[in-house]
Amino acid sequence: MASGGAFVLVLAWVVKSRPPAPHAALFVLAAALLAATPVQSWYAVSLIAFAALASAPWWAAVAVAGYPYFIAVLINDPRASLWGRAAYGTALLVGLAGSAGLLGRPTPVAPAEARQ
Repeated sequence: MASGGAFVLVLAWVVKSRPPAPHAALFVLAAALLAATPVQSWYAVSLIAFAALASAPWWAAVAVAGYPYFIAVLINDPRASLWGRAAYGTALLVGLAGSAGLLGRPTPVAPAEARQ
């Protein structure tokens, strides 16, 4: 229930503040994945694409967060839900810290024609 409420808050923030399209898509998709916490992490492939478009590589942590839970489920670990919560919680903290500027900014790469 709380994760659904957080997702609605992110949607409201995106509608109200109107960030650039890649950032808006990134925030909405990251919030949806964090709320749903899918076992198969391939659902998050599009998140990596939006993270690249928004120059926000730290949000890729959300895509990676599904793997510990997925592996724990595969090996029938009785603490699978703990691994999932820890992984997705860490991914949320990494994404928020990166968005707040605490992880620095990625160095932009100049287009090929500008480097010649």
